[in-house]
Amino acid sequence: MGKKGQGKSKLFAQHISEFFSQLNNAQDREVEQDLASHIQLQESLKAFTLREIKDYIKKLNKKNTPVLDLITARMLTELTRVGLVNLMSIFNAVLWLEY
Repeated sequence: MGKKGQGKSKLFAQHISEFFSQLNNAQDREVEQDLASHIQLQESLKAFTLREIKDYIKKLNKKNTPVLDLITARMLTELTRVGLVNLMSIFNAVLWLEY
């Protein structure tokens, strides 16, 4: 590569470097703001309790047919305490991960 090619390469590299450093700074500020808003939202969400889950399951209509997940109300009413605790952990993980 000749001198002109090297000069163009250096100029292009400098341009790309400046472009991405500006982009990263803007994205960093955006990410920090987004994280701060999620922390505020997360504080307002309360974890599910075992009592809430049991009460909700009792209110389910036993005659409804299962939907896509094929879980029936009867299946939920027959869960053991360990099963209910695992279900509660899943629900609370969804809240915590904001999924």
